[in-house]
Amino acid sequence: MQVILFRHGDALATGQEGIRTDEERPLSKKGKKQVRRSAMGLLRIGLSPDRILTSPLVRARETAALIAEVAQKEGNVEICSALAPGSSPQQLLSRLVELKHLECVVCVGHLPDLGFLISEFVLGSPRAELPLKKAGICQLEVLESLDQARLVNFLSPQVLAKLAEEA
Repeated sequence: MQVILFRHGDALATGQEGIRTDEERPLSKKGKKQVRRSAMGLLRIGLSPDRILTSPLVRARETAALIAEVAQKEGNVEICSALAPGSSPQQLLSRLVELKHLECVVCVGHLPDLGFLISEFVLGSPRAELPLKKAGICQLEVLESLDQARLVNFLSPQVLAKLAEEA
């Protein structure tokens, strides 16, 4: 199973345009462009999501919707509380066990949580927070047991955009 950890795109700040809480922050114009280009880059390297799991926060849900639109998989988006800020890696691992029959699952979330998830999968412990740029991805090939993974790609939005341009 390929698991793509995808950080949401650039978002408006709290206080802008009447946004009162972090949970309400939508993607900015820049963020929408970043996500579209990164999603096209994913397709360019042969990764088409069978399911897109997303944090319930607005900017993550919008990111997931754009990925689904680019990949023509609009019906495959699922809000997943295990991707909300502060959730434990074990919560997401439990959900992935239920989806292990799928080839490719994209998980849209936030830092530092995604960084800890990468560490959990690759190092076996959520001790290290690995940085992931906004609209960047980490592609993991998860082993059958779902307790370990092999790091396949760690790509910035700039690299994904270059890949998208080559299409």
